[in-house]
Amino acid sequence: MDFSKKEVTIASAVPINNGDAALVFSLENSLLENDFITNISTYHYDLVKSFYPEKKLIKEITDYYFFRKVPQLKPIAVKLFFPFKKEYKNSVAMISAPGGYINSYYGFYHILELLKKAKQAGKATGIYSQSIGPLNKNDSKLLLNYSQHIDHIFVRDDFSDQQLKAINYPIEKYTLVEDGAFLIKPDFTNSINNKIAVSVRGWKHDNRNKSAYYKLIVSLVESAVNNGFDIDFISTCQGIEDYVNDSIIAKEIYLKLPKNIKSNCSIDDNYYNYSSFLNKLGDYKIVIGTRLHMCILALLKGIPAFNISYEIKGKECYKYLKIPELSIDYNEQNENALKKFNVFLNNIDIYKNKIKSTVEKQHENANQHFNLFLQKLKLIDY
Repeated sequence: MDFSKKEVTIASAVPINNGDAALVFSLENSLLENDFITNISTYHYDLVKSFYPEKKLIKEITDYYFFRKVPQLKPIAVKLFFPFKKEYKNSVAMISAPGGYINSYYGFYHILELLKKAKQAGKATGIYSQSIGPLNKNDSKLLLNYSQHIDHIFVRDDFSDQQLKAINYPIEKYTLVEDGAFLIKPDFTNSINNKIAVSVRGWKHDNRNKSAYYKLIVSLVESAVNNGFDIDFISTCQGIEDYVNDSIIAKEIYLKLPKNIKSNCSIDDNYYNYSSFLNKLGDYKIVIGTRLHMCILALLKGIPAFNISYEIKGKECYKYLKIPELSIDYNEQNENALKKFNVFLNNIDIYKNKIKSTVEKQHENANQHFNLFLQKLKLIDY
């Protein structure tokens, strides 16, 4: 080991599905390129280690079955056992992984407590490229109270920025940026296949209507097949036992397809690790993605992606990408959805060219913002 290098821990990571893997590994790669030794502190450690044995992984303090059953004890465990983690002790900084878990659906008290313990131990602390909210009153107060222990937060959309403004979070302690996956260098492909990848997912929050969503997907798939495309249902999140598996939803939707449409559709329910999944994406001409990072990874390969936004983050992302017309709501009316989708199908080449320049710019911005983040945490000089 080079003892002149500084060690950094990416905490609260879950790089099982390929959306989270893209976020965590792109941040890891940027840290490595800046000559840091990088640990990834992960949940589901044994599973992640089996997928990525080459990574420098450590087990999160609360990565045990007991805490999944009694999650309210997680903050107490963090307080008690933080000092015994060698990698935490050796790190100069604790960075909470990018993603969308700072909201009241999931609970994030233990994550804030981890950052507090790191700050009390003299570490730099940060949250990288997160969506913030929706937050209930108690969680808003909690996040504000912990602001003293967090050096800086990067938020990845206007909605998150407004959430922090609304709770009077210290304005000097957060910055509006892009999604963390844009740290990935674009690698444009040119598929000769007339195939569409369709990713679906269930969403039980925000009073969403499951039946309406299924009908929406059926309508889009019918339109695509009638326009000469073949369909593969495939997702960034599938193929893992006892974990969220979007192929289950895909199979339910497949059964609702007309018989003449089914013959042009298939379901890929295999698990792909991150690099294999990126290669697989290159098979497709376009993507219809409910999972946001299904869309972003496609865009990074120059593949036009039509987004179905189950949370606000999809629409917010497509706004700053300057393609808001390609993001529809999870419960969008079928007539409106089909109108937008058919315009998309008729202008694939135009969008392909537009996306390339937009994505390259986002990648450039992401690299600049990453350097700013290191500066905010005092890991490099201004």
